[in-house]
Amino acid sequence: MIVGQLFAVAAAVFVNFVVGQLLGRFATPDVVYVVPALPKTPSGEVVRSMLTKLALGEMEDIGDKSSLADKSLLAKLVKQFTPKKIVLKDSKTARQAKK
Repeated sequence: MIVGQLFAVAAAVFVNFVVGQLLGRFATPDVVYVVPALPKTPSGEVVRSMLTKLALGEMEDIGDKSSLADKSLLAKLVKQFTPKKIVLKDSKTARQAKK
């Protein structure tokens, strides 16, 4: 468990660093979510609407689950989404995400 948490923190810091270097510090994310996989359709497209609802905490109205390629992934994401949140900055957005 500790190794997974260290990897998640290292990945979040790395993402923050790379975005800061390539796009500038203003573009660095306030919060990084580390997930095991992304929900995809059978054709391989990422279902961004589900990710948005998960990030906003709208677990009850997640959308059409029948279009997912791996239906068991959604249950894993709902279960593991909140504990894997890593707040990188103490900004207004990050404070709202902590709630």
